[in-house]
Amino acid sequence: MQTATHLIDCYIAIWSETDAERRRELVTEVWTETGSYLDPVLEAKGHTAIDAMVQRAQERFPGHRFRRTSDVDAHHGRVPLLL
Repeated sequence: MQTATHLIDCYIAIWSETDAERRRELVTEVWTETGSYLDPVLEAKGHTAIDAMVQRAQERFPGHRFRRTSDVDAHHGRVPLLL
């Protein structure tokens, strides 16, 4: 579970990290270069696009911070992510 918890913590940290260099480091830790992000409002493919997407979200919601409020729940080798 430690690996899943670390991955989830890095993912959450991306959305709050305003230092561009550190945010890009976190993006590369969570996604492969060809990885993608997709939800009903946002979509991005690759490190550069994911970083830019997060930066735009931060500009739209300045000062907003995310944090994990419970343990990471996993089953059948999967981690459901509900924010």
